Amino acid sequence: MTGRLGGKVAIVTGATRGIGQGIAAAFVREGAKVLFTGRDTTRGQEVERELGSNVHFLAVDVTQESEMKAMVTKAVERFGAIDCLVNNAGEGFPGGAVADLDSEKFWMTFHVLVGSVAYGMKYAAPEIAKRGGGSIVNISSIAASNTGFSGYSYSAAKAAMLQMSKWAAMDLAPRKIRVNAISPGPILTAIFGRGRLSSAAAAEQRLGQVAKVFEELTPLHLAGEPTDIAEACVYFASEESRYVTGQDLTIDGGLTNGWSSEEMTEIWTRIRAAAAS
Repeated sequence: MTGRLGGKVAIVTGATRGIGQGIAAAFVREGAKVLFTGRDTTRGQEVERELGSNVHFLAVDVTQESEMKAMVTKAVERFGAIDCLVNNAGEGFPGGAVADLDSEKFWMTFHVLVGSVAYGMKYAAPEIAKRGGGSIVNISSIAASNTGFSGYSYSAAKAAMLQMSKWAAMDLAPRKIRVNAISPGPILTAIFGRGRLSSAAAAEQRLGQVAKVFEELTPLHLAGEPTDIAEACVYFASEESRYVTGQDLTIDGGLTNGWSSEEMTEIWTRIRAAAAS
């Protein structure tokens, strides 16, 4: 029972790759037992072997309430209890102008990003309460609170997730269940290396190019990585955050904070020049 999460049991959805896999790995490292989900069974079994005996993979369609209920049941059967739920599973469809809305893709986005969170909290909360309390972490996005970072449907769904998190935090507080959200900015994951490239070397090269763009975007001049989100999840899942609920932690290298002092100086110089002309 060593580690910051020693003795705890967690569920992490959408954890066969990227941020979710990073969260599951960090939880195991800190002593937790983890049931993680995904749709790719082959990949899920690979990750299960990589992470060892304290994890169990379950193929789950998070848009189906019955499968989310079964997920919670399986976690209790396998590990005896649930202390933490991380709703990470996500999928976004490209979005254009308001008038170009594709209703089918719009509602599918909401089923994945909003429905799954509602189902997960519905069935996990009673089990977490049996342990005397615990934690729920919902992975949102900077697109929930800022325009231009993703499509119309995705942004709206992530915003809904944030409001659901705050509402659930107040509803579940009497049962000592903390509910918080994390809003990542640009995070460097393997999805950026796939494209139409087949070789690992080509994929690695593409990832390097994307990383440079991310470094240029953020005030900290860093490319975010899955571990940046995973470490925040460990904090929210641990007793270190026992006094924190209903919050949204933005992890974006400062991207959404606004203009830097240098940029503002340049802008004001241009404004003064225009006013004096």
